[in-house]
Amino acid sequence: TTIIAEKTANGLVDVIKDSIKDPIKETQKVHIENHEFNQIVTKGDFCAHDLWNDLLKKYVSEDGKVDYQGLKSEKEDFYGYIHVLNLIYQNESFNTLSQKQKLADWVNTYNVFTVELILRNHPVKSIKEIKDPWKQRHWKLGGKGYNLDEIEHQILRKMDEPRIHFAINCASISCPILQNKAFTHVNLEEQLTKATNDFLNDS
Repeated sequence: TTIIAEKTANGLVDVIKDSIKDPIKETQKVHIENHEFNQIVTKGDFCAHDLWNDLLKKYVSEDGKVDYQGLKSEKEDFYGYIHVLNLIYQNESFNTLSQKQKLADWVNTYNVFTVELILRNHPVKSIKEIKDPWKQRHWKLGGKGYNLDEIEHQILRKMDEPRIHFAINCASISCPILQNKAFTHVNLEEQLTKATNDFLNDS
């Protein structure tokens, strides 16, 4: 699917050109079809993460194996989703979301940034071959730069939900697997339990 940019009638959705420091050369723009952005943010519903969900279903197996080469071929949708995240965090309505909505957003954010880090350095045999992978500040959300350590320890852990450690993926064989569905607040309890069980039952 080609991602096209346009503003909604109420002007809440702007084209974001600087959500990451090294995007595709062509300007990546986001079109959220048939939805006002404010509705997506306040409802926290699935459509906010449908690009990521589609990519996960297509390129991540049930047991968490990631087809990075396939993801590289989907740059428009992949970076389009990162732009959607940027729009979510920069909108003032984000502060009014429930903790479940915020937690789902940040788990998805951590996972897509981990995948982007691998794609940025692809091909690479191990994430440990990348210098300071969890300290690199490649991404901006709502005008603020983040690294993976900050998202995990300063944001997610402070939400007092220990199962996040089974939901976020560090691109290593010993980590909990990357789930092949995007996290949503509607299914969060079920998804966190599944991620926990998957890891604890993994031989």
